[in-house]
Amino acid sequence: MQSANRPLDCAGVRMLAAATLLLCAGAVQNATAAVVVSSGSTQNMTCTGGVCAPTAPDAVLNAGDLESLLGTGNVEVTTTGTGVQAKDIDVKAAVSWSSSSALALDASLS
Repeated sequence: MQSANRPLDCAGVRMLAAATLLLCAGAVQNATAAVVVSSGSTQNMTCTGGVCAPTAPDAVLNAGDLESLLGTGNVEVTTTGTGVQAKDIDVKAAVSWSSSSALALDASLS
């Protein structure tokens, strides 16, 4: 079991099965240059065509918004947006869904 103050090692994790509690988080070195999945309001993110990408290096994707998207189809959360590059995906809130949709996490440091 890993310590609560150390992130899980998610190297190579690309897809998670439906109805799976999302526990993996990128190893964030600082609060900047990260896509954060949290209970906070979605900001600096666009989600179209099943891809959620940052519009600024510091972006937030609300966990409930992500769950809603997963209810309608597969979702990829990426750290690369148009002219924007965050480094990590930091998951700070649990995400769950009951559909057969898949979630892909694509971080530039992975």
